[in-house]
Amino acid sequence: MGRNRLLMILDADAKSRERTADLLRDAPYAVVADTDYGREAHAIAEETQPELLLAAIEHPIEDSLRTVQEIASSLSACE
Repeated sequence: MGRNRLLMILDADAKSRERTADLLRDAPYAVVADTDYGREAHAIAEETQPELLLAAIEHPIEDSLRTVQEIASSLSACE
């Protein structure tokens, strides 16, 4: 059996991040981080090197998408 994929949850709401992590407890994912958007998310992603990002897309949508895009770009550069 293979190892669980490393997953990072991005959501502005801490309770929502916690509920999402609980829902994924029995799934084949290892939640390595959960955080709000912004600089902290970038630092955590660089530290934990997740394979997947699960993001709540919220208003302003551009902020959510920008964070996801920047993290994905920085992680791709590490490969």
